[in-house]
Amino acid sequence: MKIIGEPQGRGYIVSQGFFAKGEIAAVCQGHLIDGPLNTRELAERVMGEKGLDVSDTPLRNSVVYKVVQALRHARRRNAVRMLEKRGGLCVWGAI
Repeated sequence: MKIIGEPQGRGYIVSQGFFAKGEIAAVCQGHLIDGPLNTRELAERVMGEKGLDVSDTPLRNSVVYKVVQALRHARRRNAVRMLEKRGGLCVWGAI
Protein backbone atom coordinates (compact mmCIF):
# COMPACT_ATOMS: atom_id res chain seq x y z
CA MET A 1 0.00 0.00 0.00
CA LYS A 2 1.46 3.31 -1.06
CA ILE A 3 0.47 6.49 0.71
CA ILE A 4 0.38 9.52 -1.57
CA GLY A 5 2.59 12.36 -0.40
CA GLU A 6 4.84 10.13 1.71
CA PRO A 7 8.57 10.78 1.09
CA GLN A 8 10.44 8.01 -0.67
CA GLY A 9 13.39 6.52 1.22
CA ARG A 10 14.73 7.64 4.55
CA GLY A 11 16.49 10.86 5.35
CA TYR A 12 18.37 9.66 8.39
CA ILE A 13 19.14 6.51 10.33
CA VAL A 14 19.27 6.05 14.07
CA SER A 15 21.68 3.23 14.78
CA GLN A 16 21.18 3.28 18.53
CA GLY A 17 20.54 -0.23 19.79
CA PHE A 18 22.26 -2.04 16.90
CA PHE A 19 25.39 -2.74 18.93
CA ALA A 20 26.01 -4.03 22.43
CA LYS A 21 28.24 -2.06 24.77
CA GLY A 22 31.87 -2.53 23.75
CA GLU A 23 30.99 -4.52 20.63
CA ILE A 24 32.26 -1.95 18.13
CA ALA A 25 35.63 -1.54 19.85
CA ALA A 26 36.06 -5.31 20.14
CA VAL A 27 35.34 -5.85 16.43
CA CYS A 28 37.71 -3.04 15.47
CA GLN A 29 40.50 -4.39 17.67
CA GLY A 30 40.10 -7.79 16.03
CA HIS A 31 40.48 -6.30 12.56
CA LEU A 32 43.39 -4.04 13.52
CA ILE A 33 45.53 -7.10 14.27
CA ASP A 34 45.82 -7.60 10.48
CA GLY A 35 47.23 -4.10 10.01
CA PRO A 36 46.34 -0.42 10.17
CA LEU A 37 42.94 0.62 8.81
CA ASN A 38 41.17 3.93 8.46
CA THR A 39 37.87 4.78 10.06
CA ARG A 40 35.78 4.13 6.96
CA GLU A 41 37.30 0.68 6.39
CA LEU A 42 36.70 -0.24 10.03
CA ALA A 43 33.08 0.92 9.82
CA GLU A 44 32.51 -1.21 6.72
CA ARG A 45 33.97 -4.25 8.47
CA VAL A 46 31.81 -3.66 11.56
CA MET A 47 28.74 -3.39 9.33
CA GLY A 48 29.73 -6.55 7.47
CA GLU A 49 30.03 -8.55 10.68
CA LYS A 50 26.64 -7.29 11.81
CA GLY A 51 25.04 -8.10 8.44
CA LEU A 52 24.16 -4.49 7.65
CA ASP A 53 24.03 -3.04 4.13
CA VAL A 54 27.34 -1.23 3.49
CA SER A 55 25.90 0.64 0.51
CA ASP A 56 23.33 2.42 2.72
CA THR A 57 25.06 5.82 3.04
CA PRO A 58 23.10 7.29 5.98
CA LEU A 59 23.54 4.09 7.98
CA ARG A 60 27.24 3.91 7.10
CA ASN A 61 27.75 7.51 8.22
CA SER A 62 26.07 6.73 11.52
CA VAL A 63 28.28 3.67 12.05
CA VAL A 64 31.40 5.68 11.13
CA TYR A 65 30.52 8.15 13.87
CA LYS A 66 30.05 5.31 16.37
CA VAL A 67 33.38 3.75 15.33
CA VAL A 68 35.18 7.06 15.88
CA GLN A 69 33.65 7.45 19.33
CA ALA A 70 34.43 3.85 20.31
CA LEU A 71 38.04 4.07 19.11
CA ARG A 72 38.67 7.39 20.83
CA HIS A 73 37.48 5.81 24.06
CA ALA A 74 39.61 2.72 23.41
CA ARG A 75 42.62 4.97 22.78
CA ARG A 76 42.23 6.47 26.26
CA ARG A 77 42.32 2.92 27.64
CA ASN A 78 45.48 2.18 25.57
CA ALA A 79 43.69 -0.50 23.56
CA VAL A 80 44.35 1.08 20.13
CA ARG A 81 46.40 3.95 18.79
CA MET A 82 45.78 6.58 16.16
CA LEU A 83 48.69 6.49 13.72
CA GLU A 84 47.88 9.50 11.55
CA LYS A 85 45.18 11.56 9.92
CA ARG A 86 45.04 11.09 6.17
CA GLY A 87 42.55 12.91 3.98
CA GLY A 88 40.18 13.69 6.85
CA LEU A 89 40.20 10.08 8.09
CA CYS A 90 42.05 8.71 11.08
CA VAL A 91 44.28 5.69 10.53
CA TRP A 92 44.16 3.33 13.50
CA GLY A 93 46.54 0.59 14.60
CA ALA A 94 46.71 -2.10 17.25
CA ILE A 95 48.95 -1.79 20.28
